[in-house]
Amino acid sequence: MFTACELGVFDLLLESGKPLSSDAIAACLGASTMGMERLLDACVGLKLLAAEMTLEGGKEVRCLETGDTKCRGQPSLCAVYVVIARSDEEMLKFMAGQNSVWSICGRDVLAAFDLSPFTQIYDLGGGGGALARECVSLYPNSTVTIYDLPKVVQVAKEQFVSPEERQIAFHEGDFFNDSIPEAELYILSKILHDWDDDKCKQLLAKVYKACKPGGGVLLVESLLNEDKSGPVETQLYSMNMLVQTEGKERTAAEYSKLLEAAGFGVIRVRRTGKLYDAVLGRK
Repeated sequence: MFTACELGVFDLLLESGKPLSSDAIAACLGASTMGMERLLDACVGLKLLAAEMTLEGGKEVRCLETGDTKCRGQPSLCAVYVVIARSDEEMLKFMAGQNSVWSICGRDVLAAFDLSPFTQIYDLGGGGGALARECVSLYPNSTVTIYDLPKVVQVAKEQFVSPEERQIAFHEGDFFNDSIPEAELYILSKILHDWDDDKCKQLLAKVYKACKPGGGVLLVESLLNEDKSGPVETQLYSMNMLVQTEGKERTAAEYSKLLEAAGFGVIRVRRTGKLYDAVLGRK
């Protein structure tokens, strides 16, 4: 909200007296078109602006009918808090936070499809292992290998995954630059939203090449509605991605297109009704 105020979005819309597209607003304010589109989607989701479709199929936004939304001269009270895992302590906190997420949401996304036919699973960027633990609990005939950076693997072994958990193994490496071993299923949870489309296609092409015939890839992400009108939590996640990473949150159709470009087919989507959803593609 404060970012939109500071940029002059509300002032511009009030002065124009008509709905404007994100491209038009970005051009007038000298802002990034991609960033402005996400900012406006988030403002609509928060009910700070209203959206309407044009006859040509485009989307424009306008000020709400009620209240004075003019914000010129208001000081910005909004600060962006970015956590970067520079130290072991920060990495440990981040991994513990991710583990908490999957302890709550992991079973929902893993049960969205019947994954029992897949017994050899790689969890790319699996971090502290909470999703892997949920997976072997739900599918006791499976083994899950967590593929992550050496430092992450070291912390996971020391702090989160005990040697007694024999169905969980580790593989150290950088999956963008190092080879990806053969497996029946690859799980990419909250990975693709960190990257732009080109990097996503690069990674998915490597996964497809490594995947056994008949195998698949499970994407776990927070899905936007197809018209990007919500959910508001996902719209705000996408703003976070704009600040912290190269990526963005996407619709099911956008993830399906990325999977198809890599060669995957029979793509299915399941919305869990929780924070994260599941997309399964087969080779």
